[in-house]
Amino acid sequence: MEQTIDQALEDVRALHEKVVGVPASLPEPAQCLPFPPGVDPVRFAIDEVDQLRRLVEMTGAAQPRVAWIPRADLFAAPDGVLVTMEIPGVSREDLEVFVAGNELVVRGTRRPPVDDRHRPLAVELSWGPFERRLLLPEAGRGDAIDARCRDGILEIRIRSEAAGGTREQRIEIH
Repeated sequence: MEQTIDQALEDVRALHEKVVGVPASLPEPAQCLPFPPGVDPVRFAIDEVDQLRRLVEMTGAAQPRVAWIPRADLFAAPDGVLVTMEIPGVSREDLEVFVAGNELVVRGTRRPPVDDRHRPLAVELSWGPFERRLLLPEAGRGDAIDARCRDGILEIRIRSEAAGGTREQRIEIH
């Protein structure tokens, strides 16, 4: 069956989101180079999508990856454990914190800036999906966990009376 350019473009968008974890953005037409004479742009695009699809299937690169890993500090506190993590630009809605066995898992997404008026010249801030896993000490597992997010810092307090949990538990972020 003959594939159209719209189908090829949609396949590229879907592959990009599957591999990178965020929707693909389209370049401005002024940023695109013309095709050399004699090259059918539609056929070229469709062939490129097919090659990309085969490459993704061969490498297994279709597994969602983390785009960045936030920095974290782990402290022993008198009442248990304190974790602080830098997550500037991440909203509470895009953040998930839970305990799985003896690990604290923080996962989320920093959304790219949406500004059609500006073209990036240099980008140092990572965006996209992230995940950070921290091994919890024996004295820091269970139900007595509080999480707060303020000014780009996620603070998680794990009280020592919470020892012994082995099930997965989601934590509400305040």
